[in-house]
Amino acid sequence: MPTVEIDGMTTHDEISGSGPPILMMALGGFDSAVDRYLAVVAMSCQSLFDRDTISGAEPEELMALKLPPLILPGPTDFHATSCARYLEECIPGADYGDVHLESQPPDHIRDRILDFLATHASAGVHA
Repeated sequence: MPTVEIDGMTTHDEISGSGPPILMMALGGFDSAVDRYLAVVAMSCQSLFDRDTISGAEPEELMALKLPPLILPGPTDFHATSCARYLEECIPGADYGDVHLESQPPDHIRDRILDFLATHASAGVHA
């Protein structure tokens, strides 16, 4: 396999296939690039999921919120209801209601949202 040295790095040149040639380079070689990529992914994961509760705002930031939220979690494979309960506990004035799509018609959920908005609009709470 032909090699070329560029800036102290040895590169390998291989041509295969019938399409136009492309140039691929990775400082330190592709093994090094993969190792760096995996390190970045691991670090990102640690930053995104840095606690046993939900990621994002710190509990103190949630407790300082002035606007009450309407929390309507539904059962999914991607979101734990416990996260919604955590938000309810942390945010003052949170209005929590489980959503069971299989037993609640969409009109019921819409009415719940409209009631929440009407209650807080009449109380002078604005976003």
